[in-house]
Amino acid sequence: MKNKIFAQQIKQYAALLELKGENPFKLRAYHFAIEAIDKLEVDLMDLSLSEIEKISSIGKAIALKIEETKQNGIFHQLKNLLDEIPAGVVEMLAINGLGAKKINILWKENNFTTITQLLEACENNSLAQIKGFGEKMQANIYQDLLFKKSNFSKLFFAHAEEYSKILIDYLKQTIDNQYITITGQIRRKLEVVDCLQVFVETNENIDKKTIVKYLDDCNFLIKNIKECGVFVWRGEMKENGLKVEIKMPPKERIGSEIYLHSAGEKHLAKIEKNKTILEHLTEENFKQENDVFDFFQYINLPPEIREGYAEWQYIESKKIPKLLEVKDLKGIFHAHSTYSDGKNTLEEMVVACIDLGYEYLGITDHSQSAFYANGLQVGRVKSQHQEIETLRQKYPNFYLFKGIEADILYDGKLDYEDEILKTFDFVIASIHSGLKMSEEKATERIIKAIENPYTTMLGHATGRVLLRRNGYPLNMKKVIEACAKNNVIIEINASPYRLDLDWRWVHEALDKGVILSINPDSHEKNTIQEVKYGVNIGRKGGLTAEKTFNTKTGKEIAEYFENRKK
Repeated sequence: MKNKIFAQQIKQYAALLELKGENPFKLRAYHFAIEAIDKLEVDLMDLSLSEIEKISSIGKAIALKIEETKQNGIFHQLKNLLDEIPAGVVEMLAINGLGAKKINILWKENNFTTITQLLEACENNSLAQIKGFGEKMQANIYQDLLFKKSNFSKLFFAHAEEYSKILIDYLKQTIDNQYITITGQIRRKLEVVDCLQVFVETNENIDKKTIVKYLDDCNFLIKNIKECGVFVWRGEMKENGLKVEIKMPPKERIGSEIYLHSAGEKHLAKIEKNKTILEHLTEENFKQENDVFDFFQYINLPPEIREGYAEWQYIESKKIPKLLEVKDLKGIFHAHSTYSDGKNTLEEMVVACIDLGYEYLGITDHSQSAFYANGLQVGRVKSQHQEIETLRQKYPNFYLFKGIEADILYDGKLDYEDEILKTFDFVIASIHSGLKMSEEKATERIIKAIENPYTTMLGHATGRVLLRRNGYPLNMKKVIEACAKNNVIIEINASPYRLDLDWRWVHEALDKGVILSINPDSHEKNTIQEVKYGVNIGRKGGLTAEKTFNTKTGKEIAEYFENRKK
């Protein structure tokens, strides 16, 4: 059990207590405990009750709740509140713009107990008539509800990939690995997944009935009888409702079906030999995936680039560039330490990078306007730079670069005066507040920041958080052109919750000559390796090592920063 499960339960308990009108000073204790758990280096599962009690900001009462969660999966006080408060009211806590006071108005004064009621109130304009809401809040709530509805039962790629491994491991217990192929969105490495697709080749030793029976008996799957067929078993994961599809096509059609389920709609819509690829694959029987490439006279296209974008130029030239791999990365940028909202100290982040074989780290704590993230006031910037100089002496064979994630203010300026900005080796410019903008305003704001001579990189360009909020509207072509003109690198934010720049714009950036950087946006040392998710996004856009900034050596990076500052 991960520490985050304990933190999530305590956070939910505090939110429900707030709904019940609990004293806000008492609630602060729970929020301090959540922060303490988030920063722990050890697994709470490995600690005794007495050891947990001694952790700063936790204490005996919360330690008992953690101990009970370890034993029963949930502590009884939380379970009692969940039984008492309608499930729909609990769901409202996840809606942007709805705090405890607003939810109580809906629940206790207006008898709202389900999300469906709230959605209908938005659609018939009655929510706006309730005191304290209004049309603007109604519009924001409605937009958030629709967004959540459209993303129901979807998972981040990183989470879905873990579930796919669990499914594959289960199948391996009765089926030889060589007869199992993961396909669909996981194989294409999409940012968000709503279905796990697996192909199983039946043979003389294993027939479809055996596989179906084995899947029916699985304790983490729920079968959807109506959706099952002769060659397919369909159901969902019990834990999260993620759809599962196990296909068992006839041997003569295995190649057709695997290719069909390993490509995007735009790729399948391409006309070849007077028909779409989709029509050919539906009508023609190919025993192996390679037979499909031979039929269309294609080079062997990796599944992640079969999306209807860059692959056609590769097919025409009969050559695929060597796409970026994780092993090509020689260091990382965009990482946070305890100087702002990171979990680990600066030295711990350095040591973690060294242990992973990296040559350098570009530390980028939050700037002063990010008060919610303990952003660095000018005095603390100087303190951090002093520590960086000390660490450079302690680790002479490792490059530690002085960076900052500077907020792009509403007028497009960066979050420090030039006298401070010039003390950094590099600056990542990012938007974190004032997200509700028109496309014109957002584009103007970002381009002004790009034109600042101290801006080295553009961070998470659209501000999106997958499955939580869309990014602000942006004229990405203009933004990319501005980066090209001003020699600004664009990051692919590798956090599995962002993956921003979207891979659909990677092609455009490369065509304009913009360099990209795979940045983990790490807030703790254990997430540095999330660069792999950013590499997936880069590969989908045709990114190579040559076009990736952090494939340079530490010496090359140092020279680049020095020359750029000159």
